[in-house]
Amino acid sequence: MSIEPRTVTLATSDHGDVTLPEPAWCAGCSHHDPETQRADLIQVGPPVECIYLGRELLAAEILQSL
Repeated sequence: MSIEPRTVTLATSDHGDVTLPEPAWCAGCSHHDPETQRADLIQVGPPVECIYLGRELLAAEILQSL
């Protein structure tokens, strides 16, 4: 098992390619728009739903602004 931190490289409109650490809970960056500015980069965790009697009451995600 590697102890190196995971990283992701994302294209930005104002700083070019930016390499960032990627937490284990991050669901990936498939939604990334290359026209995003570096200040607007976020990491998103997978959605978690709260269901009661077969009906969704709420959903939540972990977000981290970079």
